[in-house]
Amino acid sequence: MATVQPSLFTQCADIATWTENVAGSADADGSVHPSTAVLSTGTNLLDHARPETSDGLAAAVSALAQPTDVADLYNGAMDQLSAACASTGLGDGFEKIGAAATPSPTPSSPEHYTLSVTGSGSANVVWTTADGSQQHDVTLPWTTTIPDDGTAYYSIVLAGTSTSGSAATIGCSISEDGTTFATNTSSGAYSTVSCSK
Repeated sequence: MATVQPSLFTQCADIATWTENVAGSADADGSVHPSTAVLSTGTNLLDHARPETSDGLAAAVSALAQPTDVADLYNGAMDQLSAACASTGLGDGFEKIGAAATPSPTPSSPEHYTLSVTGSGSANVVWTTADGSQQHDVTLPWTTTIPDDGTAYYSIVLAGTSTSGSAATIGCSISEDGTTFATNTSSGAYSTVSCSK
């Protein structure tokens, strides 16, 4: 049976969590006393490793099994993983152990998508993400914000249908933290507009 690989972002986030657990089992001198669960998690991550992370994970798991020089070997593996995960924004989130340990970075605030439907009167608004669909009858103009955790939304589809029988213009837009990805307008009685990202 084929193994499904997680997205690079998901794997890097899982590795960052695992490295926090490893660092929590380390003494200041770099000696490590990981629990069986921590070791098992590392092996599981390695079993499902993406090509970008497999070498760094193999080095990290191997380092934890060494009787000496654990910190140097493990921290070298963290450097490899940092480079592999740099494109996800998680490249600095890997805990090192011993003298080379550095404090964890403060997590940045999550980004958000802003979904907007413009016009006057009312509309039936539907939006769909990887997490499912939502539908609402709303008064225009209408705006909502949904979080972007970097993994959940592979695409967003926003549609609005004017419930007014009179000729009107209805518009939609999808933006993230001030950057607009999609806009569209439509005119006429009961007009429909859609935007997608």
